Amino acid sequence: RNGLQECEDCMITDIDTIYNVHYTMCRKPWQCMAEGYEGGKKPSGGKGNALDTNVVNVDHCHDLTRKWHSVRADLENQLFQLTKDSSIQDGTNGTYMQDIFHGHCKADGNEHYLLLSGSDDTFDKINGLYLNN
Repeated sequence: RNGLQECEDCMITDIDTIYNVHYTMCRKPWQCMAEGYEGGKKPSGGKGNALDTNVVNVDHCHDLTRKWHSVRADLENQLFQLTKDSSIQDGTNGTYMQDIFHGHCKADGNEHYLLLSGSDDTFDKINGLYLNN
């Protein structure tokens, strides 16, 4: 809520004014779901395998998901600059809707998400990115 008498339509709220997101209706960013269908069901699959166009604005969901993946991409870029660990790039070579998923998805659906990649030494340096700033 924003203190107003009526709730604003969160499906059209400007992305730059959003500070917290609950991704349930837009699906979690790591589910690699970008297709919208009535009822959240693709013709070839079960319920919950698509964005439900009855309850979401698909373009807005794409914007929110794009933002999440841009934050992950920023982390990957900072880690690479710090460590020069080329295995980080293994988690960024997906080709599905790269403008939204930034290389983190191979195709539409849960099983197509590419996990954050890197060596154990690289992952040990993540805290340093934030504790030193």
